[in-house]
Amino acid sequence: MKKLQIYGGILTLLTTISLTSCKKIDESSTYDTSTTSIVSENLDTDKYPGTTVDNKEFLDLIETKFSESDTTTVTLETEPVVKKDSITISFTGDCTLGTYLTSKNKAFDVLFDQQQDYGYYFKNVKEIFENDDYTVVNLEGPLTDSNTIPEQKPFIFKGRKDYVNILTNGSVEAANLSNNHIRDYGTAGYNDTVNVLSDNDIAYFDNTNFHIEEINNKKFGFAGFKAFSLYTKNEIDNALKYFEENDVDIKIITLHGGVEYEYDFDSTKQELARYAIDNGADLIVGHHPHILQGIEEYNDKYILYSLGNFCYGGHSNPDDKNSMIVQVTFNFEDDKYIGSNLKLIPVSISSVDYTNNFQPTILEGEAKDKVLKLINDHSKNFNYAD
Repeated sequence: MKKLQIYGGILTLLTTISLTSCKKIDESSTYDTSTTSIVSENLDTDKYPGTTVDNKEFLDLIETKFSESDTTTVTLETEPVVKKDSITISFTGDCTLGTYLTSKNKAFDVLFDQQQDYGYYFKNVKEIFENDDYTVVNLEGPLTDSNTIPEQKPFIFKGRKDYVNILTNGSVEAANLSNNHIRDYGTAGYNDTVNVLSDNDIAYFDNTNFHIEEINNKKFGFAGFKAFSLYTKNEIDNALKYFEENDVDIKIITLHGGVEYEYDFDSTKQELARYAIDNGADLIVGHHPHILQGIEEYNDKYILYSLGNFCYGGHSNPDDKNSMIVQVTFNFEDDKYIGSNLKLIPVSISSVDYTNNFQPTILEGEAKDKVLKLINDHSKNFNYAD
């Protein structure tokens, strides 16, 4: 009860303060600490009986003696608040949802007919894609009912239109279409693909269809190109100009090229990748060799030369089943981009060793370490530490 009475007196004092100016406390002012009580002229002891208290207790409650003529401004000094934000995007290698035309066993389609389960394929990686901010795959082949083949070549891929549900069930938000198989069934096949993707809210992009996605109030631009010729620089220029005109925060370029089944990246792809970064790109993501290649850190930005295969119906049992999901986290402070960092998640394109069952599965232990060592051995100015 004694303290409640004291606080009541203090409250009366505080209501008399005018927050208009600040007055330094007179350092010569002292308190009589030789007695066991204090009576302040600012405390009406008749109105608030019991305000005679122990000096030390009173000084612990308040640090400043106010006189009737004091006017005080209370100024709070705080550290400036830095607004921080991070956005994580996952990237995978080749998704060929279907089998090639001359395949004898049609393994991908046969398995689907047995399973009748769109969720089967990304079952072991779905949680990763659900917990990121955005997921991008390379769709290596059309989703179409067309039978029109514009040119004969060794491998002609296509998947059924309804295979788009494999992507939606797997929490995929966007697909790169700039590769050497997306038009295996001509313009009709390509149009079927973009229509079925759009109908299922999956974004797409290539060398003429640039995509801008707003994620957590930041604009991300996506464009994809074949990387077999240095003339591709002109196409890269068009994309970067478009992104600049549309105030894109992060510019992402995919490059589809390189030598198949070679672990070392080639000079043409490197020159295109560096050119894109020199002219404003923030990340380069590569495909085509069907196996993993190294990573280059160039001007504080990353070039992922090849992510290999992923959910790949083009081969029923490839010798090299290693792949990885790369998660790139883009960091911002006060809405300004300050850089990115990588997380590499080694996977096998199959959940079993003896065949390709088209079910990418996260690797652990020695198998995981083997993939990370492969990446580090074939990288430039980059060394990944798990």
